[in-house]
Amino acid sequence: MHFAFPLTGNTLERPFNILPASPSVIGTRFFLYTRNTRNKREEISRTSGLGSWDASKPTKITAHGFLDLPYGNIPPWWTDMKNAFLDIEDCNFILTDWSRGNGFPYNKAAVNTQIVGAEIALLINSMIKEHGASADDFHLIGHSLGAEVMGYAGERVPNLARIT
Repeated sequence: MHFAFPLTGNTLERPFNILPASPSVIGTRFFLYTRNTRNKREEISRTSGLGSWDASKPTKITAHGFLDLPYGNIPPWWTDMKNAFLDIEDCNFILTDWSRGNGFPYNKAAVNTQIVGAEIALLINSMIKEHGASADDFHLIGHSLGAEVMGYAGERVPNLARIT
């Protein structure tokens, strides 16, 4: 899998003059929760399968920020958010874990958001093209640098319902 990004820095698209880490170093993972599986995460991917993800339901995809999810520990605020969404809507709720790429130095974590955003876009585009989902059923939610992640994902997926 290859991603193309401009090599020069100090632009609006690349404010830092360093390259992001490779996808294998960042190790982005996706964990699905539904009303039926809210207390048991299910790892999904576009290549190994989407598990109990349901294309007929809205999909919320979240991304954490700088230094979040240390050692894979999910913070209480995220669990509260997941449960609140699942309480009010029967949806697919996906946590994007990029904790191997969100640490110090900050500028490296910031440029890694480009890779994570591209990986989310690949997942969504696969869900649309291969599984019949609609772009307007996706809501991307980012916290801290996770908001940058979702902006990069949104650049690559037209007609998303919402990015917050």
